[in-house]
Amino acid sequence: MTYKNGQVVLTVIKEKSIKDAIIQLFNPRIWMENLENLFDWIYRWWRTM
Repeated sequence: MTYKNGQVVLTVIKEKSIKDAIIQLFNPRIWMENLENLFDWIYRWWRTM
């Protein structure tokens, strides 16, 4: 969830199967993509402050 002025402005919902979750644990490319997404999210959050 992303908040602005104390209100939710964005909610992201991801549905995955257990098989997809296990495969991601062992795939370095997925780790890098997730890390990049995390940095993007932090940057967007920081800009809204």
